[in-house]
Amino acid sequence: MTKKRGFFITICVAFAFLASAVFGGFAQPAFVLGKDNVTVFYTQTLSGSGGSGIDYYGRSALSDLSRGDVYTQVYDALVAGVESSAETISTDNINEAELIFILDAYLRDHPEHFWLGKHYGYGLNGTTVKSVTPTYTLSGAQLDNAKSAFNQKVEQMLGGIESGMTDFEKELYLHDQLALGVVYQESDHAHDSYGALVDGVAVCEGYAEALQYLLQKAGIQSFIATGESFNPSTGAKEGHAWNYVKLDGKYYHVDLTWDDQPNITYHAYFNVTDDVIDVDHDINAAEYALPQCDSMEQNYFEINGGAYDTYTVAQIAQQLEDDDLSTSVYITSDVDDFVTWFGNNVSAIATEMGVVGAFTYSTGKLGNEVFLSLDTCLHNHLTHVPHLGATCTTDGNSAYYTCTCGKWFWDENGNSEIFNKNAVKLSATGHTYTQKIADASHKKQSASDCQHFDTYWYDCVDCDANAKDDVNAGDKWYESTNAGNHVMSTDWLYKGSDGHAKTCTVPGCTHKDTVVPHVPGSPATEDTPQTCTACGYIITPALNHTTHTPATDWQKDNDHHWHNCTGCEGQQLDKASHVDDDDNQKCDVCNAEMKKAEGNVEIMTYVSFGAIGLGVLVAIFAVVKFLFRK
Repeated sequence: MTKKRGFFITICVAFAFLASAVFGGFAQPAFVLGKDNVTVFYTQTLSGSGGSGIDYYGRSALSDLSRGDVYTQVYDALVAGVESSAETISTDNINEAELIFILDAYLRDHPEHFWLGKHYGYGLNGTTVKSVTPTYTLSGAQLDNAKSAFNQKVEQMLGGIESGMTDFEKELYLHDQLALGVVYQESDHAHDSYGALVDGVAVCEGYAEALQYLLQKAGIQSFIATGESFNPSTGAKEGHAWNYVKLDGKYYHVDLTWDDQPNITYHAYFNVTDDVIDVDHDINAAEYALPQCDSMEQNYFEINGGAYDTYTVAQIAQQLEDDDLSTSVYITSDVDDFVTWFGNNVSAIATEMGVVGAFTYSTGKLGNEVFLSLDTCLHNHLTHVPHLGATCTTDGNSAYYTCTCGKWFWDENGNSEIFNKNAVKLSATGHTYTQKIADASHKKQSASDCQHFDTYWYDCVDCDANAKDDVNAGDKWYESTNAGNHVMSTDWLYKGSDGHAKTCTVPGCTHKDTVVPHVPGSPATEDTPQTCTACGYIITPALNHTTHTPATDWQKDNDHHWHNCTGCEGQQLDKASHVDDDDNQKCDVCNAEMKKAEGNVEIMTYVSFGAIGLGVLVAIFAVVKFLFRK
């Protein structure tokens, strides 16, 4: 039987995030790396991660496809894998094309995986994708610190949502707060939610991801929209990202990036339909169904008023008066026609409002929204509001000037008006727990032994706050440089030739006290060693048997005689060969029996020879026998 072999390859590709190619801060479409005859395209993706209780549009859309159960399993594996910064994420039962749109849905759903890199690899077994290998821009302590800063900023933003707010009001609050806090420009994190929320710097992708995650955490479903749009500043068509938002079961488009213009926060793209967005946006298609936006019920101007198809001097004058001379209108007919009409009729509008004397006016346009401002004050008597630094727990403000007419300005001449008064706000900094004070009031825990250290709570460097009193600062403590005391033994655990000593019993510690000389006991004998009377260490071993005393009786064998030692076994004393000088066939010393050989050759009764001696003896015996035969 022939076994089939699977061919497994790994292909490295790039996440073509909207921010992967940027001109003037707006992302361009991007393609990715190819290998041999295989070219992988991955477009319109953003970074992200999971969250308990969040309704994810992308996952739901995948589940509605014919192989939805397979796609959502891979989707969930990607979420869990990236959340734990897994090096490899196992997948199965999908091909390369399916992987691409699953990744697309996952990344559009999860904007908080800001540490996910722009490239990934995947392993193929035939046409089946067996694994995905992400890359990460942050890891270890650096990632932990970034996550902490990110979550802290998210909680701070969500803290402004008040009880009883509608979903529309929550969305509007988060939209406007991000517009206030984010500067539109490139940076290391400009293409992810971290850049917008923590650094306060982002391009379209960062804006959209930050708004989406805040909405998700506030209980409002949101999904990243991708495509192209006309840059309001340049008129050029560029790669772009914005948001779908679901309110009361209906979907809307929200483009925070374009709404955030210098000195003015617009709402031209706040909850609009497909028809409205299609005027200056092109939406990228997907392999799954995208939200359909066909309602204006939750549009900013439908809720707050100011939407006009036709208009009159009285209508516009009343709205300017109600909004303190600065307002926005939403023109559902020809916007340019309205701007021209307003310029032609502004004097009549001012007269309708009761304005007397000289005045100036200004307009600004974004999409269907027109911002109108009427300035009828010379601002000659401005009041300076000095800079007030934010503290750990209280907000401060930048320096600015106020006028009796109610307007605020950055400069003393009243040339630079502050349209959004929240712009002067300096948010509370939060405690900075880095000050070390090692005293009893700051001690968290005392060292238990020489292998452990005292721990102390940090103080805030900006105020008197102590981390131990702050429920949100449970990890703000440090170890001292001095360990605890040794735990010494009661016995002499160290015994050596130089003496004995007591040692520390803490595992891993090699400390011992000063070595004390041994206290010798009785001198060693043949049977008994000399030991230290304090610790039992053997100073001198037993001498063993050294003096031999011969027994009275002779011991003997065929050749020798000797005396055994009376004090030990095996010691033979006075050993010597037998002697028969009187020729009586007995040893003259020990009286052992001795015999002579036949003829003239005397041979002792028992003789031991080696192999060579025995041969010589046999030869001699043969010669003697031959002689005596005669």
